[in-house]
Amino acid sequence: MRRAPLTAFLTAAALAACYHNSGYTTAPPNPILPPANLTYELVPSGDPTTPVGILLRWDPSTDTRVNAYNVYSRPSANAAWGLRAMTTSASFYDLGIPDLQYQVTATDVNGIESVASNAITVSASGALPSRLAA
Repeated sequence: MRRAPLTAFLTAAALAACYHNSGYTTAPPNPILPPANLTYELVPSGDPTTPVGILLRWDPSTDTRVNAYNVYSRPSANAAWGLRAMTTSASFYDLGIPDLQYQVTATDVNGIESVASNAITVSASGALPSRLAA
């Protein structure tokens, strides 16, 4: 009887069955639905060229497994996305000078994350206009 190959096969199968990876390289069997329609609004300060912060809003995911949202930002279009915050609401207020771009993902209780929402680019033209001439 040759039990060594069978034992090795069963051990590998058991390990594969127990393996858990939240960093999928391909889509998971039931992907989490992402948030949609990410928008922003600059919050004014006393200086019309410098906002106090940015208010992000999005449509929440319709997936019942979602329990939180991860907000990502980056300072330039060539920079890597960095986790800015985690929130349970469908909005986020970022105090200070905003980054150039933002996007949001949905997560479940196991930390499984959806694909990202649409990315928004904060426009300098979104700054408040200077005082109107009379």
